[in-house]
Amino acid sequence: MDIDGQAAFSRIIAIDNRVVHTLTAYPNPASDRLRIDLAEKTNSQPLVRAFSTDGRIVFEDKTERLSDGHVYISVKAIPAGLYQVQIVNAASTYQAQVVKG
Repeated sequence: MDIDGQAAFSRIIAIDNRVVHTLTAYPNPASDRLRIDLAEKTNSQPLVRAFSTDGRIVFEDKTERLSDGHVYISVKAIPAGLYQVQIVNAASTYQAQVVKG
């Protein structure tokens, strides 16, 4: 209750408290295919995104995760440059910088 006797409810804000982990991606620089190793094993289908240095999404796909913990993505269609790769699954978010040669 306020000093003037009025009561009001505040807006409810959702907070995403997932931790961002680094991932291992190689070869780096990559030319055809990029292998990404995730530390956590999960059965969820991860969402893979690649962002250019100006923040544009240049690649986005839900990919099948192999049982050995690796995700492979083709980078053939992406122009040469520096990219931020992000993988989001049900439990965590992973990020790494990669170079497309």
